[in-house]
Amino acid sequence: LTVRIPELPSNVTEAPLALLLHGFGYPLADEYRDWSQQLAAKGMVVIQIAYPSALDALGVPTDWKPTEGPGTSDHPQHGLRMLAMNSALEVVNTDVLPTLSLDVRRDVLWVGGHSLGAGIAVMLLPSLQAWNWGSTAVVVDLEQPYAHSIDPTVALPLQPFNGTTVAHVVVAEGDT
Repeated sequence: LTVRIPELPSNVTEAPLALLLHGFGYPLADEYRDWSQQLAAKGMVVIQIAYPSALDALGVPTDWKPTEGPGTSDHPQHGLRMLAMNSALEVVNTDVLPTLSLDVRRDVLWVGGHSLGAGIAVMLLPSLQAWNWGSTAVVVDLEQPYAHSIDPTVALPLQPFNGTTVAHVVVAEGDT
């Protein structure tokens, strides 16, 4: 986990939360420094979660080919990544956010990522909703999103958010 705290006036005691997720094979926080600095400059506490992107799924035949559809796939690694992400979010919620000098508003949330990180952001939304994160306002920012899981035990159904919701999806010709 990498945490970036915004520089705020001394009379400001709270800030919204931003969760930034890296693309496949780019887990270093420096790869997304400009993005995280920009979010922090807007007054958000930014948490980058380095999830395991390159995983070998034991028991999957070497000649296995994934089924991919519009925005989805059946990659078995999705379930492993989500276990890691949910564990990381538990640590963020119980061990990281309470130790910060600011009151971090989980109800005002920015969540996004690049490529595989964007796919994981979509898969995380139901968990975040269950914790009431983003209940006042949520921005979902998906940059060149890669597939999320078609497995209903991994990609839980997404319900409409109660508060203000903004979605920003950027798709270009290439991933970089």
